[in-house]
Order: sequence, then structure tokens, then C-alpha cells
Amino acid sequence: MGTTSREWRAVKRLVTAALEQPAEARQAYLEARCPDAGQRARAAELLSACERAASSAVFAVPAAELAAPVLAGEGADDGPPEALLAALADRYRIEREIGRGGMGTVYLAHDLRHRRVVALKLLRTDPGSFEGSAGGARRFEREI
Repeated sequence: MGTTSREWRAVKRLVTAALEQPAEARQAYLEARCPDAGQRARAAELLSACERAASSAVFAVPAAELAAPVLAGEGADDGPPEALLAALADRYRIEREIGRGGMGTVYLAHDLRHRRVVALKLLRTDPGSFEGSAGGARRFEREI
């Protein structure tokens, strides 16, 4: 049987509260606050994913700093910027740029976790771009 949206909200509240605890106390917090074994297992899985994401190199550098060379048009001829490669190294191996346009830059990459080829799109955030407009959001949804 699947998890209902009400159950997921309860798991989310539990994990959010657990993340406020010191790292070494989080599992004990889940065990003390969640008597249901199934819900506790889902919470532990989500907590683990949050902890992995928080320790990822992707979050070590502000996105604007990471993307600045790409958005400025640098690196098109000599590959992706080193900061981008380093930030994504634990999750993706970027091969090359495959496109650049009004919405951003697209890279051919290998998803190391799922062992598949993917396209990574780094979206533009400069004034006058699609960001913030309803039309831009619809355009992005069409592209994905």
C-alpha cells in the first residue's frame, strides 16, 4: 500500500524536526518520536537523503558564483568551468557543452548514481531573461 499525502506530511514534519537536532542524535529522535515502524523507516530514508544532499559539493559554492562563467559566455570553447565540474563531480561527469540559448547552457553528462547519460541545463538568471515570467515557466516546462 502506498503512502498517503497526510502520511508524507507527517514524515516531512518529523524529518524537519530531526534535522534541527545534532547529527548524532537524529536517529534516536526518530525512534523516540515515531512509534510506527513503516513511517519511521520512510523518515530515516528521507533523513539520510537530506544529510547526503547537505554534504554534497554542489551546495558548497553559491549557485551564482558557480554559474557566473557559464552565464558570461566563458568556457564554450574550452569546456565547462572548473568550479562547475568540481561542484558536480560526486554526482555527474560532464562531457561537453551541447547547446546554449536564451534560457541557458546544456551539457552532456553521465549521471554516476543512476549510470545513464543525461543533459544538464544551467539556467540563465540575468535580467531580461525568462526568469520570473509566466511565459518563461511554461517555456521551461515544454523543454523538459
